[in-house]
Amino acid sequence: MDKKMLELYSDYMIVSSGQITATAFSKILNGKYSHDQLTRFLSRNEFAEDEHWSYIKPIIRKHESDIDGILAIDDTLLKKPYTDVSDLVCWHYDHTIGGVQKGIQMLNFLYCSANDTDDISLPVAYELIHKPVLYSDLETKVLKRKAVYTKNEIMKERLSIIVNQQKLKFAYIAADMWFSSSDNMNFFHYELKKKFVMGLKSNRNIALTKEDYLNGNWCKMSDIDMRSCDTHLIYVKGIDFPLSLIKLVPKNRDDSNSTYSYLVTDDLTLNYSEIHSIYQKRWKVEEFHKSLKQNAKIEKSPTRTLLTQSNYIFLAVYTFVKLEMLKHKTKTNHFALKQQLYIKSIQSVYKQMNLISEELEAYKQQYSLLAA
Repeated sequence: MDKKMLELYSDYMIVSSGQITATAFSKILNGKYSHDQLTRFLSRNEFAEDEHWSYIKPIIRKHESDIDGILAIDDTLLKKPYTDVSDLVCWHYDHTIGGVQKGIQMLNFLYCSANDTDDISLPVAYELIHKPVLYSDLETKVLKRKAVYTKNEIMKERLSIIVNQQKLKFAYIAADMWFSSSDNMNFFHYELKKKFVMGLKSNRNIALTKEDYLNGNWCKMSDIDMRSCDTHLIYVKGIDFPLSLIKLVPKNRDDSNSTYSYLVTDDLTLNYSEIHSIYQKRWKVEEFHKSLKQNAKIEKSPTRTLLTQSNYIFLAVYTFVKLEMLKHKTKTNHFALKQQLYIKSIQSVYKQMNLISEELEAYKQQYSLLAA
């Protein structure tokens, strides 16, 4: 990889406020790099996961901790409404709207520190979901696509690499209810030997004692009479080890129709506040998605091929890491950094406009004298 091009292009992605294009990049550099040079940079070779780890590894080693480190897992949809459908750009279910949207589904693994004195969030890995298998829906006769491996299978394979090969140090896996299947929790607990804090749907079948679990006496989690700020020992169907359950109190405590959220962990030593605090750190992955889209412009590329699209995403993730390191150094968040750059650019343009205005005023005076 051309590392100089990588640095220049990631800087361009940070300072840009619009669509990311090779033409604009070339103009900003006064033609030092041509449109074709950037196109070849994006299309010559695939920027693989190993390269991302090689860039992030020296940084992550300085911050990782098996005491207060958290690995947050979540996926996001990069919207591509005007791009042709392919193995990568296709229709995915988006739970935020309760329907399907066209785009690229991205599964992310974000390391974040639970220690407020070392507030840093670093993407240690990501996976792009491909759907290469074409099939016809029997009812609608519409041609659709599906993946060879499920999102959960891809997640488990990547986690195995992170834990067993890359040896990342962290204390807890944090994920929302969409990843809290019994199979996943068993995998975290037994295969990876990692503690977890996860959201859980209120309709899950649980047992309140080991005896009830063995006899199959199940009840719905939402039927339990739980007081706020309490932990409750439960057994979830399909999991043979006990979990600690808490119920999050809605923001509007007077609203009896509010939907309660539930969290579970296999670390029975944690109290309510500790469980809640760990799960709150999971929100860092949502901030990561937001910054990728708004500051690193991950959705603003006109790339058309699978190779250039995946390479552009690699560059956007690299750009986020650069922003995160700047944040850590300056104690200024990504959006404030972008705002500072925007103000500086406006000031520069304003100075240039003043010079033009002065020249125009001088021309007016000269024209008036000639006219007189």
